[in-house]
Amino acid sequence: MPELPDVETFKRYLDATALHQPIGTVRVGAPSLLHGTTPQGLGRRLHGQALESTRRHGKYLFARVDEAGWLVLHFGMSGRLQYAEASGQLPQDAEFLLRFKNKAGLAYIAPPARRCALPPLWRTGGRGPGRRPDSLLLSPLPARLSVSATVASILQPGRNCWRIEPASRASVLVDGAAYFAAFRAAALRAEQSIFILGWDVDSRVRLARDATEDDLPVELGVLLNALVKRHRKLQIHVLDWDFAMLYAARRELLPLYTPDWRTHRRLHFHLDDHHPVGGSHHQKIVVIDDALAFVGGLDLTEGRWDTPAHRPDDPLRRRPDGAHDAPFHDVQLMVEGDAAAALGVLARQRWQRATGHTLPTGSPADSTALWPANIQPDLEAVEVAISRTEPAYANRPEVQEVKQLYLDAIAAARHCIYFENQYFTAHAVGDAMAQRLRNWLIRKNRGSGKGTDAREPT
Repeated sequence: MPELPDVETFKRYLDATALHQPIGTVRVGAPSLLHGTTPQGLGRRLHGQALESTRRHGKYLFARVDEAGWLVLHFGMSGRLQYAEASGQLPQDAEFLLRFKNKAGLAYIAPPARRCALPPLWRTGGRGPGRRPDSLLLSPLPARLSVSATVASILQPGRNCWRIEPASRASVLVDGAAYFAAFRAAALRAEQSIFILGWDVDSRVRLARDATEDDLPVELGVLLNALVKRHRKLQIHVLDWDFAMLYAARRELLPLYTPDWRTHRRLHFHLDDHHPVGGSHHQKIVVIDDALAFVGGLDLTEGRWDTPAHRPDDPLRRRPDGAHDAPFHDVQLMVEGDAAAALGVLARQRWQRATGHTLPTGSPADSTALWPANIQPDLEAVEVAISRTEPAYANRPEVQEVKQLYLDAIAAARHCIYFENQYFTAHAVGDAMAQRLRNWLIRKNRGSGKGTDAREPT
């Protein structure tokens, strides 16, 4: 069976040959490979459309079709793609053949012995991988896309997420060293706007602990001042939680009066106390030029920089005053494209609520110029759900999308649940896990014929 590098080769081959060409006709030599459609229906849906982009999910290759959904291919033991400038040069008995209007063609070829039907894992009516594509599905092997199918069934805007937006690229940055370096690299290229939202933002934090290739500062506050001086149109907004005195010993004292936050008129700093008594702001978001964004569990503050080694005696975690920070583990997601622009909308909403000032909507910049060159994307052409937690405050209703997403994900789990978190104190999540285990045990007992007097909980 083709390994992941082979599937990546097929992806690059399709990208280099068959994208952006209007489809004329479709020939299906093996109807058993289709799921959720017929050869005639597939031809009607693909006619006039084009393959716009691709992404790989494990050993599956997804090709985005203009308005028809996603074409999903699995190559089995020896399946392959073949492109020709003239479709007549392709095997006419291929399992699947696209003839483009420019006379070129793309064939999907698999030995007949490897053909078989797919189980009903996908349904029509969605918009992309992870949201139930429109079942333009080809595969010579049975497949269980349980991860994608599960995600497809639970993401519901208005219930467990705010919006679902496409990201051209996404990457998971593990630990503060990776995040701080990626943020700094992108910020150096910012031209219009930088939004920083956090539980804590410290102007003194050093974003790099080794030598850099440029002559710009590594301390956050000094760097941001240097950037607004360098780019005449750049506006930077920093929104920090107006923290309780309980945390004063750990944070930058009186940040409103810190020189680095008050140096330049286009560097705006505000302490956000717009929340109920006893609450806090915990969104950790950075948006750059409405084109690249970071969101996750890491603040741009002291005590967060670390590497995955988490060495207890790492000298790079030592602060300028000699204090030594403990190891710290967390992750931050970097997204590019419309998902980043949506996070820019969220950042502006937060700024308006905190200050009363409405900021103009930005025009997303060229995200390819912002993406750090040394970071390979973990995902491409993927849709990203944005989930929020907001308290009932100032006539706004409570938002519990994050909590609901946890509960829905646990309830939908079929094979395993992996948790990695800073705290495990939410009773609702614990109760949901216990309920899911009870349901699983009941089904297991019924399937084994042992029987049980307990009825399956709803």
